[in-house]
Amino acid sequence: MNHAHRYPIAITLAGFLLTIGASNAAERSAEPSEENAPRHLQIAQAEDEGFFDELFDFFGDDEAESEVMQDEMDRQLEDDLNREMDQLEAEMEQELDREMNQLEAEMEQELNQMEAQQPVGTATNDVSPSSSQTTQSSQPAQPVAADAAATSPAATPGNAFQKSVLDLHNKLRADHCVPALTWSAQLAATAQEWANRCVFEHRQGGNLGENLAMGTSGAYTAASHVQSWYDEIKDYDFASHRSRTGQAVGHFTQVVWRGSTQLGCGMATCNGQDMLVCNYAEAGNMGGAYPQNVPQKCR
Repeated sequence: MNHAHRYPIAITLAGFLLTIGASNAAERSAEPSEENAPRHLQIAQAEDEGFFDELFDFFGDDEAESEVMQDEMDRQLEDDLNREMDQLEAEMEQELDREMNQLEAEMEQELNQMEAQQPVGTATNDVSPSSSQTTQSSQPAQPVAADAAATSPAATPGNAFQKSVLDLHNKLRADHCVPALTWSAQLAATAQEWANRCVFEHRQGGNLGENLAMGTSGAYTAASHVQSWYDEIKDYDFASHRSRTGQAVGHFTQVVWRGSTQLGCGMATCNGQDMLVCNYAEAGNMGGAYPQNVPQKCR
């Protein structure tokens, strides 16, 4: 057997295996680990990680800022809305005040016109104190000169009647510090003539004041009727010089009217009813003259 040929083959195979092993070892050593990576690769990796951290932080901060901005916008919107509502309410209130003032001025003007057109001495309403009725108007007559004493026809009440009516008028007028009335026989005769007609209504026209009352015969005195006229004071508003309730106040204002200086009254019995008529000169209840002629109580 020729051994000289076998030895070179074995040596050649062993060398091939060693070459392959060395190659694999070289490849394994060529793969860099995280710890053994080159310095520039480690720096790049760190920079990448920092970039993403900053990016996450940026978007996180932006979301918080967005919430703050949204809250601020909501508050601003609410403030604007409240401001607009306040302005609108103020404008509506001003407009309502203007309309109310205009309406009051128009009503005042209409009332003044009505008073100016009202017949002299005519009361606004009639009233019914107890079972009696009182009202006020005017009768056709010229201003009457004051009489030294009353001269009454036989049909008229006597001096006791005259005294009771005149004294109560002047007592009530004194409570308002206005001059006392004097008795006029001519006014009394005119009043008695109207009472004798037994028609419970006013004379039309003229420039005398007139108060009327009627009640069950014997149930009311002439003075009680005069008192019922004055008792309308409870409904009188001295600030506006009008009725505060809508009830009649013209009888009260005529009783205390400062400009009236003379009084004459008459009384008659009509079908079981006593009718009282009182005339005044000068007439009261003149439109626009209430403030100076109807003062408040002074005592």
